Amino acid sequence: MNSKIHNSLKLKYVSNSPRELGSRFVFAGALLLSASLSAAPSSRRIVIGNDGKLDGVVNGYAWVAGSDGTNVISPNPCNNSGCFKNSGGKLCTKGTIPALTCSGMGTPSYKCNWDKDWGLVLGFNTAQPAGPWGNQAPQTIEVSYSSVAYAGSAGHFRLNAHVAGDPYSKQYCVDNYTPGAVVKANDMKSQCWFDTGEKLPSFRQVDTIGLLRVSENAPVAFDFCITAISAD
Repeated sequence: MNSKIHNSLKLKYVSNSPRELGSRFVFAGALLLSASLSAAPSSRRIVIGNDGKLDGVVNGYAWVAGSDGTNVISPNPCNNSGCFKNSGGKLCTKGTIPALTCSGMGTPSYKCNWDKDWGLVLGFNTAQPAGPWGNQAPQTIEVSYSSVAYAGSAGHFRLNAHVAGDPYSKQYCVDNYTPGAVVKANDMKSQCWFDTGEKLPSFRQVDTIGLLRVSENAPVAFDFCITAISAD
């Protein structure tokens, strides 16, 4: 249903057209200077610092980015001066995402405003200074998270990856990402909601990883935390 949510990621705090995310999606590192899935443990756990700075094979900064109308209650502000403070070893965010506006329900012309209302991303830069992961890139990545359930559901999540130099409308992803699932590069596809598209060849050129809380046909209240990140 949410076939285009990933296609227009832009920072809520530097709000321009959806196609202009570009360097803003790696602002934390630059400006703060800055297929099978399983749940097996990794030997290379990433340390989450109190200021959202990661340490280990991932060593960039964490950030949040929301689509049009998304209200981020925490962390707020999230801007050029930083996002996370006193994080206590995890990265948490809460707020609201507006309902999608859709037309043509039940017909071949069904469409929604996914390009503007895609949801909320809690993400991090893979390197510091911001840029491609490079030679230290792992073979797998896993992100553990917890989410408060509203109306009986903890929400629809995707794990996203962006390749340096690609348009920021292009994201590789794993749909319906479950906490702690181990992801290989080629598990991630450019149209993961259809389980199709290009496969990510490796993590070497990836500059951001993000956990996307997907927008829905009804308003969403989100409250979730990344509790651990591992790579191997």
